[in-house]
Amino acid sequence: MADYEFPNTPFGSRRALKVICIGAGATGIDFVKQVTTQLKDVEIVVYEKNSDVGGTWLENRYPGCACDIPIHIYCFTWALNPEWSRWYVLDERD
Repeated sequence: MADYEFPNTPFGSRRALKVICIGAGATGIDFVKQVTTQLKDVEIVVYEKNSDVGGTWLENRYPGCACDIPIHIYCFTWALNPEWSRWYVLDERD
C-alpha cells in the first residue's frame, strides 16, 4: 500500500496556492497587485534584498541625469498620474 493517496477532486478545481515573488521592483510590485486583485485563495510572500521597494529605481542614483523616455510610460496601468511636473524623469534624490 502506498503512503500517498491521490485526492478525489476534478481537474481544474479551485485550490489555495502559495506564491513566492522574488524582488520588489516595478515588475514585482505589478505582479503582487495583479495577483491580489485578480486571483482568489492565493497567499503571496515577497522577498526583497533591499530595505525598501523600487528595484533598479531604488538602487541606482544618477543625480541630475534625466531619462529619455516620457515619464508617463513609467506608470502602472492601475495607478496612472496625469499630473506630472515634468515630461521626463529627473533624479533629484541626492
